[in-house]
Amino acid sequence: MARQFFRLRQAGGWLLALLVVAAILLWFRHPGQSATGSALRVGIRHSGLLAPVYQLADRAPSPITLRPFLADGDIGLALQSGEIDAAFIAVAPARQLLTRGNFRVAGGIEYPFSATLILRKQVKLRLTELAGRTIGAGEPDCALLTQFRADAKKLGVDLSAVRFTYLPDDALVPALEAGRIDGAIVSSATALHAEALGHKVLYRSVKISGHDHCCPRFSRQMELLLVVRPGHAPAVAAVRKQLVALSRAATADDAQRAILRHTGYPASLVTRAQAPTFSPLDAEWRTALGSAVWKGE
Repeated sequence: MARQFFRLRQAGGWLLALLVVAAILLWFRHPGQSATGSALRVGIRHSGLLAPVYQLADRAPSPITLRPFLADGDIGLALQSGEIDAAFIAVAPARQLLTRGNFRVAGGIEYPFSATLILRKQVKLRLTELAGRTIGAGEPDCALLTQFRADAKKLGVDLSAVRFTYLPDDALVPALEAGRIDGAIVSSATALHAEALGHKVLYRSVKISGHDHCCPRFSRQMELLLVVRPGHAPAVAAVRKQLVALSRAATADDAQRAILRHTGYPASLVTRAQAPTFSPLDAEWRTALGSAVWKGE
């Protein structure tokens, strides 16, 4: 009887040990997994800015699953409903989204900033032939347009007969597509998207640095923000760490191959474009976002 009791106690001990091990394994899930134990579901709009994200998605096994959308508004709705766990969203709509839910920003995609004049694909002009044409811009005193005006003056180009119209940044490329404007003064990241649609660069200046209400200093290079839902801290931390490592280690060829695989952009455009990088938020961004900064929630 005593022997049977000892065996029962021994079996119970083994069972308890197995339960403890199982609990530990559940607690320390595979790095990059969400709270549900699966890959982090990340919403995106396909773009040449997402090279490190595409590279991470191509890993086997990958810690992320990409969910493509057609518009930032659709991504925001998916985040709010819990259909996705995180998303890369353009700066302006991302900051609007932060006011409508308990979301946090865990980093973002940076891209070299420049003032660029894009011409509609059907328009063939020189810089001296803009008179009578309609050119879109963000604001009358936007840093991008200010730089363009200054450079035009240095080149002896008279802009007095050019019709400028002012639209939100995310409305400029659709206006080009619809034929409502002949050209647009945009950032290099927006120009990359416009070029992928067949529009042409007429002018570019890399002297520009954002410092006004239209192009605030803290958005000089950050083009997409990584917005996350709370409750996925281990997954977000692991994904963020891997994106930083990929951005530092990847060559231009690696980035170009990833963009070509996922976007269908013309190779001639991708090989000319500069490589985007993922970066954690710097002090300026953390100050600007305040309580919306991700702190491991």
